Amino acid sequence: MSALAKFVGEAVVTPIVRELKPVIEKIIREEIEKAKTEAWEMLPECIEKTVENAVEQILGPIGKLFGGK
Repeated sequence: MSALAKFVGEAVVTPIVRELKPVIEKIIREEIEKAKTEAWEMLPECIEKTVENAVEQILGPIGKLFGGK
């Protein structure tokens, strides 16, 4: 890339990036907060399913020993 093309590219791109950076950062922060909120909302259900699966895995074979399904 020639020095002139590089200079013109930087002269055009740098101000645009400077203007867009705070907007992009704000959007990313908002998306991260939304994802964290959704994760916290899903956590109790995930824990419940994990416990149910663990109980099934532990008690399932024991139940079969005593004639269960």
